[in-house]
Amino acid sequence: MPDWAPADIAAVRDRCAEQLAALAGLDVVVAPTFAGSGAVGGADADLIAGGTLIDVNATKDETLRLRDLHQIVAYALFDWSDEYRIGAVGILAARQGGLVTWPLDELLDAMAGNTATVADLRAELSQAITGSP
Repeated sequence: MPDWAPADIAAVRDRCAEQLAALAGLDVVVAPTFAGSGAVGGADADLIAGGTLIDVNATKDETLRLRDLHQIVAYALFDWSDEYRIGAVGILAARQGGLVTWPLDELLDAMAGNTATVADLRAELSQAITGSP
């Protein structure tokens, strides 16, 4: 490990202390996999805390990338069986210490440009990938 790494890790931890403390007492699942994970080669997310699927990004870039948003939404939609009861998604910008979350149904509506239910989108995704709902 490079000499600078422990200090860098500690600095990132300190920047996220408030966001991580907010997870205390919530049911947390680390590295969850989903019913649809195997259909795409084994996708797993970073964590689910209290029904919020959170992707942890440690990039120095402060810009929210559209591909990161697409990834977290795809993970939520891979939960075909609704095992985790995901009601929101979020991205933790670890180096900046910021967490942004969105209610899943509202985000899907905005991305689709119309009303789209989570269940319908999960079924459509399953059909598109596997050929069966």
